[in-house]
Amino acid sequence: MTQPTDAERLMTLLRAGHPAVSIITHEELDAMRVVREATESLGAHVWRWSLLDGVREGFADRGDASAETAQPAVALYWLMKQQLPS
Repeated sequence: MTQPTDAERLMTLLRAGHPAVSIITHEELDAMRVVREATESLGAHVWRWSLLDGVREGFADRGDASAETAQPAVALYWLMKQQLPS
């Protein structure tokens, strides 16, 4: 039996209803590829957070970012208060 890919494991978490997944890695490009693959397969909407930019919608490095959401607790509170697509 083959081991599931990283994208398949992420899809399992998302299908199980986990509203947020934390990925800690030094390989940001690889992690973004895995997230893109999993979310495109599921048709899921993506919100990402970074310490520098705060909350940002989707994968684009340009566009709207909420700098006031750079602190993790503030970002989680902000996301909780939004009417966000799932």
